Amino acid sequence: MPQDELLSILPPRQRALIVAMTEIYGEDVNDLLNALHEVSARVAIFAGVSPDDFATGVKHHWDYIANAVNEVAQT
Repeated sequence: MPQDELLSILPPRQRALIVAMTEIYGEDVNDLLNALHEVSARVAIFAGVSPDDFATGVKHHWDYIANAVNEVAQT
């Protein structure tokens, strides 16, 4: 997905984050996803979140976003 297309579907704060991240990590999707996951894991570790709770939270968030995107796609 071209970056302009990605940015068009994101709220303003997330657009700003992606722009900043691509300046640091480049536009490779795998690099961006790995960076996001690593940062979120480090924040969770620092906050004392257990690995199981972190994994459960990631799954819950993924399901929520996937369901919302699928609902929009079906309308």
